[in-house]
Amino acid sequence: MPECLSDQRAQTAGAWQRGGKRAIVAYTSDGTKFGSEIDFASGYLRHVLGFFGITDIEFVAADAMAFGAEDAIARGEAAVDALAA
Repeated sequence: MPECLSDQRAQTAGAWQRGGKRAIVAYTSDGTKFGSEIDFASGYLRHVLGFFGITDIEFVAADAMAFGAEDAIARGEAAVDALAA
């Protein structure tokens, strides 16, 4: 492997190990409320993303769609607007 590629790979690996990466996750569900006792998906995603060094994670949730899709979508859009502000 050329030395310049080897250096680039080492720098990239170092950046992942340092963490500090940001992710915005769009979360939707039919009935499970985000952050509830039965919400395993958000914790799992935090764990997996943390493995890759992504530690700053924000969720945009349009959850419990079965109990009022219009309200859930409005909450999701408000969360997106808050991120953009």
